[in-house]
Amino acid sequence: MLHKLQILFVATFCLSVMSGCSKKDEKDDVIPKAKYYVSADVEGESPLLYETDLYVQYDDEILNVGSNSFSIQTYGPDYRKIILSASKPFRGQPEEFEITSAKYQKSRFETFQSGPNPFVNLSTSPNGRVMFTKADDTMAEGTFYFEVYSNDLKKKIKVTNGKFRTRY
Repeated sequence: MLHKLQILFVATFCLSVMSGCSKKDEKDDVIPKAKYYVSADVEGESPLLYETDLYVQYDDEILNVGSNSFSIQTYGPDYRKIILSASKPFRGQPEEFEITSAKYQKSRFETFQSGPNPFVNLSTSPNGRVMFTKADDTMAEGTFYFEVYSNDLKKKIKVTNGKFRTRY
């Protein structure tokens, strides 16, 4: 009887250890399923994921390309959004850029940003980069990261593991 209890204890212990090791963090499970997406890990928050199978111009465009700059912007669920921009032109090819301004809107009433900010008369560095890893005449894909600050500069948030795929 004692031998059976020992075997049962060892088997239960092994099963609990194996099941604990196989569990993934919920953040790891956020995998875009749509053709076009922006996703990122936001410090202390659940991952942000914006995805669509449609390409819609103008207001819903993810990548906006100008002659001297470009921006990537998302409007995710529950008022959360990410906007980043660089002051150099995107030429439709793989390339890395320094982010000159960035914004993360946590909720309808809480915004974090860096770069020139005329509303509070200060400028902070986003300390970030955006890399286009694949690009052609109509599609771009890549990664990004940056830091943003509350308007009073008392809180800093890191946006990491950013990924995107979009038409433009």
